[in-house]
Parts: sequence; structure tokens; C-alpha cells
Amino acid sequence: MDNIQKVVLPSNGLLQVEQEVTIRGMKGREISTLYSSLTEAAIDAIISAVTNPQLDPDLLCDEDKKFILHKTRVLTFGNETYQTLRCPHCGVIHEYEISYNDFDVQILDEKYLTDSITLSNGDIITKKVPIKKHWTEINRYKEKTNLTNDYAYILMQISRIDTVNGKRKSIPDLISYLENLPGVELVKLAKELEIKFGLDTTFTVDCNNCNTAFTGGLGFTADLFR
Repeated sequence: MDNIQKVVLPSNGLLQVEQEVTIRGMKGREISTLYSSLTEAAIDAIISAVTNPQLDPDLLCDEDKKFILHKTRVLTFGNETYQTLRCPHCGVIHEYEISYNDFDVQILDEKYLTDSITLSNGDIITKKVPIKKHWTEINRYKEKTNLTNDYAYILMQISRIDTVNGKRKSIPDLISYLENLPGVELVKLAKELEIKFGLDTTFTVDCNNCNTAFTGGLGFTADLFR
């Protein structure tokens, strides 16, 4: 019998997917997919398989994808996982038991999408939460034009901009727009565009050798699913 749970996605029905979905634990075929190749295509296939209604990964934000993957992990193996960590202070390695029960989920606030940003020059920026198809468009443009990694910061901001003065701009137009903003204005805009929601998988543990607390996080690797 499948272990299933109906959940509210972190995007809270404010993007292009349902607010509530049912997620099930992984079966043998999904585990085999994960162990064989932890690629984006494999992750997308697992997400489609374990959700009902079946979700299109191209329409999901990273926060929803991460939430679904960790939830199916819990439904498959339980709330506890073990992490081997090196203390950054004394260098001693220990194994820690981490519980998903200690993690918080923050739901996307509609206010983020409805509140606009007014720059000092009077321009009005509206925001969006990027989904996979937005990143696909940006990455294709980056490859086509051979943009260097110097543009990573600007491209991150572009992914979160919906309109400028009520109009949607092309990627090259947005690059030009942000390139020519005063530096202090770009930094202020980036802070306004920043949004944090979803499953927070950071945790704090005490070193068993020097008793100093340090922070860790659950990285998404095949080892997490064993």
C-alpha cells in the first residue's frame, strides 16, 4: 500500500499549479531512476510520478520541486535521516540524526506578487517567482549569446522581474536596463526582489568533540534516499 499525503505546496496556488496535491512515497522504479542518474530529467520524472494530480515540472518553481522531493523522501523512508558532518571548528567528523519534524515550511505570500517596487527614477517594477520555463529561456539566451558568468547576478534579477512600467521586456532589453542602473540602485532592487519561502532544511548541531554549535543543511543527493 502506498504511503500518501495531501499537502499544500509552498507556492500556495499563487503560480501556475494547484494549491494542494497528493504526494506518495517512491516505488522501486523511482528509486532506480534516482540511483541511476540524479539529473534534472530524472528529478522531473520522479516529481511527475509521485504527484496527483500529476504536475508538470516545467511549471514548478524550485521551492515547490524541493518540497516535493523531500516530502516523497519522508513518505518513503520516514522523518529521520543521518548526516556525516565535519566540524568547521575542530575538524572532527561525526554522524548526526536529523529529523524533518524540525524543519519549517514557509508559504508564499500573495503580497510579494502584488506589491510593486518604485525605483528612485520613478520606474515601477513588478515581481514574479521564476519557474523552470523562465530559467530555460534565460539559459538558452545565455548559451546563444555566450554570456559570461559576470552576468549571473543580473540574470538572477531578470528571473524575478515581471514588468517594468507595466510592460514585459525581452531578456536583452532587461540586461541593458539593469546594466545601466546605478550600482546602488541595482543592489536595492535585488533586495526588494529577494523572496524566501518553501522548506527550510538548515539545522544546527553541536560538535561532539569541541561542543561548538555549527549549521548544516540537507543537500539533495542520492545518499539522502538510502
